[in-house]
Amino acid sequence: MISLRSLFAGAGAMLALAVPMVGQADAATTTVRLHASTATGESLQGPSLNGTTVNLAPTNVNSSRQKWRKTDIGGGFATYKLVSSIGSSREMCLAASSANPRPFAAICNPSSTSQHWTRGFTNDGRFDNRASLRSLTRLSSGVVEMRFRGGGQVGQNWHEHAA
Repeated sequence: MISLRSLFAGAGAMLALAVPMVGQADAATTTVRLHASTATGESLQGPSLNGTTVNLAPTNVNSSRQKWRKTDIGGGFATYKLVSSIGSSREMCLAASSANPRPFAAICNPSSTSQHWTRGFTNDGRFDNRASLRSLTRLSSGVVEMRFRGGGQVGQNWHEHAA
């Protein structure tokens, strides 16, 4: 009886270690464009070669700088890799930091919480960053910043469209 209990305990421990690895290897990916609900003709655009600045630009459905490879990483979070950088030596992901009011692109590191995004901590359409605890916000001037939620921030509702 004791050996059977030990067998089940050992098998359970191995399964607990294996399941997260399987989930990471089989993470769901899609390619999307992102835009604020207040600016349907604009999409979030990644930087050109060697840059880090992201901005809104008129939507161009053919532009790989406006396409993001979304990869679910679990817990309701995902990373967003700039399609134009895929396969290069500098694959860039959407990132944010509490020290920087503007979102930016950084060399992809799936374990970096600055690159973890969720569609609203309260499932309300906001695009929230795990590290900064702020929401992607389109200001009326067209500038994109990271702002705390609420407070009349009408540019905090974002949409994803298949690209």
